[in-house]
Amino acid sequence: MIKNNIFIPILAIAMISTVLMTSQDAFAHNDPNDPCNSVAASSGITVFNATGDPVGAVIDGQSVTSSQDLGVTPNTATLFRCAFDGGTLGGFVGTINMTNPDGTEINVNTADIPCLGGTTNTGDLVLPVDCGTPLTTFTSNAAAYDVDCDDDGQNGDPVDGFLRFKAVFQGKAHQISTDTTPITKIDNIDIQCLNPFDHTTLSNPTGPDHTNVKVVTDTITVRGVNGTLGQFNATAALYLDGVNVAIPDDDGNVVCTPNTLDTDTFTSATTITCTWDRSSGAALANGNYCWMTTVFDHSGNYSPDFDKVNGCATGENPENLGDEQFSVTRPPFDHSTLSSPQGSPHSDVKVVTDTLTITGVNGTAGQFNATATLYLDGVAGAIPDDDGNVVCLPNTLDTDTFTSATTITCTWDRSSGVALAPGKYCWMTTVTDNLGNYNPATDTLNGCTDIGDNREDDRNEQFTVVPPFDFTTLSSPQGPGNLDVKVVTDTITVLGFNGTEGSFNATATLYLDGVGEVFDDDSTVECLPDPLVTDTFTSATTITCTWDRSAGTALLPGTYCWMVTVDEGNMNYIPDTVTHNACALIGDNPENDTLEQFTVVGEDGCTPGYWKNNLAKFPVENNWAVYHHETFADQFNGHVIDIKTNYNESNHKGQGKSSMVNNPILAETIGAQGGDVNALARHATAALLNSENPNVNYGLSTGQIQNLVWMALDGQLDINDVKNQLATENERGCPIDNSTPNQDPVGPTED
Repeated sequence: MIKNNIFIPILAIAMISTVLMTSQDAFAHNDPNDPCNSVAASSGITVFNATGDPVGAVIDGQSVTSSQDLGVTPNTATLFRCAFDGGTLGGFVGTINMTNPDGTEINVNTADIPCLGGTTNTGDLVLPVDCGTPLTTFTSNAAAYDVDCDDDGQNGDPVDGFLRFKAVFQGKAHQISTDTTPITKIDNIDIQCLNPFDHTTLSNPTGPDHTNVKVVTDTITVRGVNGTLGQFNATAALYLDGVNVAIPDDDGNVVCTPNTLDTDTFTSATTITCTWDRSSGAALANGNYCWMTTVFDHSGNYSPDFDKVNGCATGENPENLGDEQFSVTRPPFDHSTLSSPQGSPHSDVKVVTDTLTITGVNGTAGQFNATATLYLDGVAGAIPDDDGNVVCLPNTLDTDTFTSATTITCTWDRSSGVALAPGKYCWMTTVTDNLGNYNPATDTLNGCTDIGDNREDDRNEQFTVVPPFDFTTLSSPQGPGNLDVKVVTDTITVLGFNGTEGSFNATATLYLDGVGEVFDDDSTVECLPDPLVTDTFTSATTITCTWDRSAGTALLPGTYCWMVTVDEGNMNYIPDTVTHNACALIGDNPENDTLEQFTVVGEDGCTPGYWKNNLAKFPVENNWAVYHHETFADQFNGHVIDIKTNYNESNHKGQGKSSMVNNPILAETIGAQGGDVNALARHATAALLNSENPNVNYGLSTGQIQNLVWMALDGQLDINDVKNQLATENERGCPIDNSTPNQDPVGPTED
């Protein structure tokens, strides 16, 4: 901006200039009304920038040049110079010196100014016509100057923000050759000197390795000239270095506040803060980030009116400033898993869970969800559950604290369907962070050996399903009424899973129910084949167990049952041991399977009448002779009964009138008269004698008889039912003394 041009008028020249003359008389010829004033010589100073363009203001540090222009104003196409007396001059000749604002004087033309309107430069013109063709303008040589606004106040200029440039013309004006009147012309121009401003920046965060970055600020400190007002505002953009696209925040741009900073005082607090805010969105991805900032001045008091800082390594004028850079290293997260079931082997699997424990960085929030797939390893394709997919809960896990309890549980559920087929199973799980605070945002574990990429074969993610097996059995003989049994077989049909091989062996024990194991001639039951190895299961997949006493005595009368155990030795089935207990009174978990039971009946039985009438025939060592004085209660679990009998101990037989007896002896109960408890006592005593006599092949053991009678007297069984069962056995036929079957000397009232 040009503040003013200060000229002192040359007499009779209409110029704003200063003319100094050696002769005071010359001023007498100055007539302001002389028409020569309208055709006076003109002059002025111009300041140029480096490209040769005139400038109205200069900038601190700028390189400029200055020069003076001289010219004439023609009048009726004829060049006139108004001399100090109003006459016509031949022209100007002389020199020009420039004085820069720092006070440096530079001679820009030395005695080489041509005669304006002429062709000579000798200073000895006589007449204007000797000048030849008129020259209308002349520009001096240029003076160079490096602008320094601190030069304000020199060259007679007050300190006012302007720099003064001065040009001094010294020469002569000719009309006749003897005219040597000197002339001095001084031109001044004051041009505003503009200081530049700049700014520094400081990013937050700054430097390397930041995580979970959602808000970034850049503090801009503006540096101007104290006392020179500026009106500043800023724009800023955040870049991922090497990617020439600004990173948008939640609102799409960076906000700089204050919007306008008006100040003429510049300290460390003269700041504008620009904020990139994505607090409600995803954090910055991994990478090196940088700021590019521009500050503008709208006051016109600074030049240039903007200042740009590019803290990036790329782009326009990259400065790669550390204060404007930071790196984001979003941490990774991972997860561990534990399947249930896990390992091997398992069977009848209908529900499988996989517990995913997430490990992140405490304080760095994540929003995690999981997907999981269950595979039969080596078979492409997920195993669908009843709902067709695996459910992982919680659906979203929001946390910034990571402990052993930071878990998501994924469940495969076929509880309402069929169990998993045999095979090796494995999980593939993926956890995703939806907040963008972790990099990578997904973590996948592949616990399979043959499925998908990045197979890890993680044993915690695998389990083996083996099928259960079972078996059926069929005893031979089987059912009731078997006689003279010396060989018993039990055929075991193994039920496995076709295609899953098993190595099966069996053990079997034959029991007299309620008594204990029955030994064959070799003391053990033999089961063949041993083992049975097969992966095909049909009705012919059998093991046969044999109890053999063909060289010995037949089985005693009673109810017999099998207890069978089959073991699978290859661990291809779970459970690997299965037991079936067909006995009603033997061992744990009795199944009372009738296909595994049979009854051996006795061939002999002597009636109560036989034993009553033959009491005295047996020597004292005979069981009956010993027994007959024992009480009924002693033999039948302490049950004291009252009966009606006519037994006489003196002759060991019944005679006379019957009477009621309490706690009778066996000799009295064998002749008990009447029904109900009397009939039970009569047949119970006979059954006891039959079972204890080695010559009688009786159908019940002593223990069985005692147990039946005790249960009848205790009310657990019907008295008449038990009496009838004993009567059937007692009346099979007595082998002693050629007794006739069903013969009862006591008579029909004593049945």
